[in-house]
Amino acid sequence: MTPRSLVYSRLAVAVTQGLVLYVLYHAHDSKAWPASDEMIFAPIVAVALFVPLILVAGFGNVRPRTLAI
Repeated sequence: MTPRSLVYSRLAVAVTQGLVLYVLYHAHDSKAWPASDEMIFAPIVAVALFVPLILVAGFGNVRPRTLAI
């Protein structure tokens, strides 16, 4: 990956993660689904926190096909 595409891809992951976490926070604040079901909400929050970290660490270090798998 070129440095420019690496920056844009990391920025896209960061913006997406921010939007997802904002929606989850808003759902928790308003006691709406999925926050009303703890067995679903906790894994969704964990995925929203840790998958972007794996993606950002993988950009530039792992082949795109391997990272997608």
